[in-house]
Amino acid sequence: MHYLIAAIYFLFALFGWDGWGAQTIATHAFDHGTEVLYSEASVTPVLARFSCVSSATGECHYRFFSAHCDQPMHTASVPACQRKPYHELVVATGNRTELARLPANFTFCVNQDALPPDVPCRPELRAGLAQ
Repeated sequence: MHYLIAAIYFLFALFGWDGWGAQTIATHAFDHGTEVLYSEASVTPVLARFSCVSSATGECHYRFFSAHCDQPMHTASVPACQRKPYHELVVATGNRTELARLPANFTFCVNQDALPPDVPCRPELRAGLAQ
């Protein structure tokens, strides 16, 4: 029986299925038609892997945000949200790092350059898992 289960998991792996609740996010950034950033993030309920595949600067800079607003702001017609990062991470090109125990829902952004603390990084990538 255990050979049958192993064969089924092998078949799923051939088709790129990571398992229940797994999610893979690839980020590409271009400047005048030239790729300046390629990052991959693989998120499961217990572990998140962040891989810096290529970067014009040799590093991928990640900022992590909680999914909820720290300080809701309302403009004239559109509600906005100001999020403060709770973690930052730098990964060299060709390397990866793993983080455990991230919040169930989190957002992150990645850039090829280090951003000063007062420069906002828009967390448009929803990388967490639904609660």
